Amino acid sequence: MSELARRMGLHKSTVSRLLSTLESEDAVERIPNNGGFRIGAGLIALIPTTHHTQHLADLLAPFVEQLAELTGEAVGLSIPSAVGSVTVFQVPSKHAVQVKDWTGEVFPLHVTSSGKHYLANLPEVKLRAYLSKPLEKYTEKTLTEPDKLRARLIKIRRQGYDWTFSEFEEGLVATSAPIFNSMGRVVATLYISAPEYRFPLNNKKQITRWLVDLTQRATQVVCGQAYVVS
Repeated sequence: MSELARRMGLHKSTVSRLLSTLESEDAVERIPNNGGFRIGAGLIALIPTTHHTQHLADLLAPFVEQLAELTGEAVGLSIPSAVGSVTVFQVPSKHAVQVKDWTGEVFPLHVTSSGKHYLANLPEVKLRAYLSKPLEKYTEKTLTEPDKLRARLIKIRRQGYDWTFSEFEEGLVATSAPIFNSMGRVVATLYISAPEYRFPLNNKKQITRWLVDLTQRATQVVCGQAYVVS
């Protein structure tokens, strides 16, 4: 902060107020351990996203395909948008009874399993703003009470995955886990979606292990660490 004040020719208190405002808008973020500040996701989001989205889908497609092969169910890749979460790539299940292909459709963050990860990792100011608005109810199980939703988000952030039962659509189950970038931001999620009558049955722990393992490996790829999907 002192260096910024010196370079800009402004008083340190003025720079502090400016940085606080920029931080509240997600334009800058603090680097841990008093490391200063860096460009935040809010500014990055202003860059045209078509190329980035396609690149992310291409980069992470092998993980979607591997998870679909392991589970036999529909697996998708979701990313955050300005108004919710959107699926950018989905592999269908191997069963005759299919779930819908949600590619290109946008849904409120609190409704879907994937969307809850973006909420769970929002800065507190933005989370409070989201919870202060009326929350749309898709089914009787959709969480729309701010206190209950906040408690769920705390649990999701702590455990690193989510299971959603009939909160988005009656009889539909989804499980998901987040993929982070090098700044610790959730840039995507992998999700599995299937009818409740066949999923997850007695395989919930194994499915969760597969999901978490693949999203952790996907995070390594997004962060630039070499990894080949086996």
